[in-house]
Amino acid sequence: RRPLARRALALAPDDEGEVRNLIKLLGRLGDRAGAVQAYEDFARRLRVDFEVEPAPETLATIEAIRTRQVAAVPSPLPLPAPVVAASGSPSPVRSGRRRGVLSGMIVLLALGAFALLGVVARGSGVTERPAQPTAIAVLPFANMSPDGADEYFSDGMTEEIMTALSRVEGLRVAARTSAFAFKGKRESVREIGRQLGVGTVLEGSVRRAGDSLRVTAQLIDADDGYRLWAGTYDRNRSDVFAVQEEIAQAIVAALRVSLSGELGAMVVPPTADLAAYDFYLEGRHALNRRSGASLLEAADYFAQAIARDARFAQAFAGLAAAYVLLPGYNVTGSSEAWPKSRAAAERALALDSTLAEAHTTLAYGRFMFDSDWRGAEQGFRRAIALDPGYPTAHHWYGDFLGGRGDLEGYLQEVRLAHALDPLSRQIGTEVGRALWALRRDDEAVTHLQLLLRADPMFAEAHVTLGRVYLQQGRLADAIGAFQKGVELRDRDALDLAELANAYALAGKRSEARRLLMELEARSRREYVQPTAFAIVHMGLGEDERAFDWLDRAAAEHDGWLAESIFYPTFNPLRSHPRYPLLLQSLGLR
Repeated sequence: RRPLARRALALAPDDEGEVRNLIKLLGRLGDRAGAVQAYEDFARRLRVDFEVEPAPETLATIEAIRTRQVAAVPSPLPLPAPVVAASGSPSPVRSGRRRGVLSGMIVLLALGAFALLGVVARGSGVTERPAQPTAIAVLPFANMSPDGADEYFSDGMTEEIMTALSRVEGLRVAARTSAFAFKGKRESVREIGRQLGVGTVLEGSVRRAGDSLRVTAQLIDADDGYRLWAGTYDRNRSDVFAVQEEIAQAIVAALRVSLSGELGAMVVPPTADLAAYDFYLEGRHALNRRSGASLLEAADYFAQAIARDARFAQAFAGLAAAYVLLPGYNVTGSSEAWPKSRAAAERALALDSTLAEAHTTLAYGRFMFDSDWRGAEQGFRRAIALDPGYPTAHHWYGDFLGGRGDLEGYLQEVRLAHALDPLSRQIGTEVGRALWALRRDDEAVTHLQLLLRADPMFAEAHVTLGRVYLQQGRLADAIGAFQKGVELRDRDALDLAELANAYALAGKRSEARRLLMELEARSRREYVQPTAFAIVHMGLGEDERAFDWLDRAAAEHDGWLAESIFYPTFNPLRSHPRYPLLLQSLGLR
């Protein structure tokens, strides 16, 4: 209880305003019960933790809803329909491949507000949300093939079914990272539903032997564990897209998701070349492993897919994503990776302009490596309009806003991303980083400690916690946290720089110099971001040397600088005469 109370005590004054916005939204949509429940949950927390009542404005808001004084939305908007019996009559919603921008933003506002209101599960670092009947988690299908290396194929089938279901209006699909967090674990479906806020869970298996393909799947009610539907498909390997389509259609029928008119095809084969598709799935599997080596492997697989089918838009999008991430993993500089990423993303969009992933990658690269803030803004907005439920678009848009100096906007977007993908450790850590950037240190510490309780081996959370401790003046704790990050992430260059900075501030200058020499030696045989050297020299009080490296970082389009220039790390340099010139070189003045 005490960590939760500390977190609540640190909330900004306008957070209750966000609660009121959610209550008003639900009231206007006609969901008075939901509005009352949201108010009661919030009021109960205030009474238990602080022995106070909600503000008069909040009381007035809920009273207006209870007495039906809130104006309804002037035109009907699609709402998730409840699970009904076969004889039930679900209410109609619009069908279509993409959600409308307005309805998407309403869904995201509700998700973000529920994430704010949620109760932090003890020791899990997970924010719970009320289960939604028409929300589903597609768990990783088990690989039952004779060849254990076929796991990429079963994972790929899982992702393709997720994508197909996400096209259904009125159905919310748990994000990949959160669903795959349960891979290989023996959690009950009730626990999965609780953590992800879903009412149903789809699980299954894939067996591929020669040209034969067997896929089994079953849909389970997360509340009572009863099976709602099950199916087995014995097909030829060439029927892979038809199987995906049939499973998706069966899920929609079992959930009785409201549709107006025919849904149409849910799975559109991205290529007619099955060998190219196989390379593509291998590339996705490698891309999701997120290491320098796996990104290079992913790029190779995507290139092989493209070599077989030059019109394979999704393969170009995957290739763009692999290349745009390489500089952040110290594999290569942006001057080599970004032109390849940009060309692949532009080709993907020329083939299919509706690919939110390609718009997101292109926007990310434009702000990280081109300082094209206007173009990046347009790209992110386009991606979010196309797919409001795509967590990476909100995550990277948050990074963009932070890099531009809008730290409140940064926190808002990464919280939305975390609401969409609550078990993503990376996005969860990003929330902690945004809180640190806003100097909400107590909240940041509580949040990051919860994440580390759930996954003590996640290096980025240790490093971010070290930054918070440093800002609090807890130098010994900061050094310990940075040391843990360095250990877990195989002496990552930026982690070493953060540790050296902490050593220097703690008066351990010889240790800081030793790490600086290590970075200099490594830079002669591999890529090291210039910003890393700037951080070390800044800690040593060598401001001119720090600015020399920052100017080089700007000239070389070091993405970490574009993302972090407004972070507290660089506070000691803000009064320096060279600081405005640095901002100008980044297109920020």
